[in-house]
Amino acid sequence: MSSSKKPRQSLIDELISNRKKHLLESVPEKLIDRILSGDKQALSEAITLVESENDLLKEQGQEILQACLPHAGKSIRIGITGVPGVGKSTFIESFGMQLAEGDKKVAVLA
Repeated sequence: MSSSKKPRQSLIDELISNRKKHLLESVPEKLIDRILSGDKQALSEAITLVESENDLLKEQGQEILQACLPHAGKSIRIGITGVPGVGKSTFIESFGMQLAEGDKKVAVLA
């Protein structure tokens, strides 16, 4: 085998890698459309991207976040912090239930 030719498996791996890259490049647009249509699973997938340690995935998550923010309306985002055992979860549950009873949509990312 000449050195200029790649082994068959290397070619297959390269094609798969290129295909995955192409698929990954189309992920943000698809997730944005699904999120804006109310798909909670898509929102979950986007959160996973935002939290990813992989630079490409994290970048895609940020792209999705930036595209969705103009559609957020009057939504607000709050952060709850504190030492273990202080009652963060209890507070979040109580506060979330009050909001939900008032016909508000609530999402919790823990």
